[in-house]
Amino acid sequence: MDRKKRIEELRRKNTITNLCKTWINNGINISIENFLGIEETLSLQNKILSKIDEMNCQNACNIYGRDEMNIVSVYIKELENNICSREDYVFFARESTEIGGIILQGNVIIEKKEFIVKESELSFTNCCIFLSSLNAEKGICLWRGEYDIRIYIW
Repeated sequence: MDRKKRIEELRRKNTITNLCKTWINNGINISIENFLGIEETLSLQNKILSKIDEMNCQNACNIYGRDEMNIVSVYIKELENNICSREDYVFFARESTEIGGIILQGNVIIEKKEFIVKESELSFTNCCIFLSSLNAEKGICLWRGEYDIRIYIW
């Protein structure tokens, strides 16, 4: 591994370590083993985006207005209804494309849903909350577009 890649990997691990501390302080026990690699995360993200594009073509999503607080409440209720407590899911926290998606069990997601939403990209001026199974066969995503907010469930 060349020096630049080694430094990048050390920065990634340092960021993950700090993130783990924050999550542990909020009652979610994660470690570096819970993180996907960057390439795997980007591949999964592409699968999710393809699924969202497909659902848009089929008009297979729930479209809401711009009231973000109410939409987040709806999203949280959908999480409770659509997440299987014994299955693993990948959550895209802020900076996931730089550090990797986080593998969480469904029961943790349901139990700590408010914290999970708070740690999503949506809360940090981005447009989405991505959560899917490891192979993207199942998922629930919130997408804030220019004119509306959409929830995708598959």
